[in-house]
Amino acid sequence: YIYDNKDDVYDEMSPADETKICNATKAASILFMVNNDVVSDSELIDYIEFYDEILGLNDNNAYLKIFEGADDEDDDKNDILDDIIELLEEDITSLDELSDLMSECAIKYKFSKNISYSSVMEILGDNRDFLGIDDDTWDIYDDLGSDYKPTAGKKIAAYAKKATDLMSIAGKIEDLVDDAIDEVDDDDGGSSSSSVGKRPIVNVTTPDIIIPPVIDTPSKDENKKLTFTDLSDAEWAKDYIENFASKGIINGYADNTFKPNNPITRKEFAKILALGFNVYDENSKYEFSDVKGDDWSYSYIASLANLGVIKGDDANNFNPDANITRQDMAVMVYRILDALKLKENISTDLSFNDLTDISDYALASVGYLAKSGVISGMGNNTFAPLENATRAQAVKILDSLIK
Repeated sequence: YIYDNKDDVYDEMSPADETKICNATKAASILFMVNNDVVSDSELIDYIEFYDEILGLNDNNAYLKIFEGADDEDDDKNDILDDIIELLEEDITSLDELSDLMSECAIKYKFSKNISYSSVMEILGDNRDFLGIDDDTWDIYDDLGSDYKPTAGKKIAAYAKKATDLMSIAGKIEDLVDDAIDEVDDDDGGSSSSSVGKRPIVNVTTPDIIIPPVIDTPSKDENKKLTFTDLSDAEWAKDYIENFASKGIINGYADNTFKPNNPITRKEFAKILALGFNVYDENSKYEFSDVKGDDWSYSYIASLANLGVIKGDDANNFNPDANITRQDMAVMVYRILDALKLKENISTDLSFNDLTDISDYALASVGYLAKSGVISGMGNNTFAPLENATRAQAVKILDSLIK
């Protein structure tokens, strides 16, 4: 290995540079370990992470964001390493080969997990150089307007997760985007507001997040402000409701009302929570005894269940058609912040007068959101945990987190 890389090791200006020789020896030793299975997986992982700069992995996005971020306790790193070794048809002779194998196996391993389409698209974007996706090809997707981009992203993500050859993804992006445009136009009767020729190009500013400052959220189409005829019934929530309606997170009724003071069901709240935090995956699967696979809410509920945001009762029921209580709404919001690692380290002490009415499982959630200013009381310093949350209240809470 040192001889093959002698041009990098030997410097005429400094022929006695022992650092280069030492680094080359370390790199050669680690390649030998990979090729010959002479140390345990855990030891090899330690060597790779300790010498990642020498191995040229410190600018490898798949290594930095997937391998290094993988869970040691769940053996994720071991599984990625096993995949690398399994793919070896002959000895690795260069660090570039090791880097490419790391990228391929880390990406495929991540794709094998039940992750949302937006997470898949983020991985594709981070690893475009490795995947051979040039800027012009990526821009075909990235420059889409908000009417088309989610559908296109889901189609590209679905293909990517099933692809045995990752290098085939680049060649499919344009076709998948065209399919998405046709599908959306067919659903909208060909009248989509972002349409400019065959492939619309609309630059959309992604909203900022108040608490915490990193969430990918559905983009708002400023030319498509939606309102409803009955928002005077909850004037305080009018801006929140119109904001979410314009983003496509909520819908009204056929008579153009929103019914802001009506209770919101558990499955309705699951939908706006999944869309609001951009974790909805139409291909997500999760079985509850009382949620049918052909129900419109199934994929929204499954997307959240796979993140641990939604849990069934002792009989594995979710009770999707029941109205959601204020405390259960707080629990679901708290769990999604926790699942997405968006929680801040703040006190959860409570001082509501009806503190004893709040169920034990909801205390931390209500406390956190109250201290964050996300939720407030109902008058007389009460929280009313068992009252049904209204449609307006649900939108206001989520809008305070997503701007």
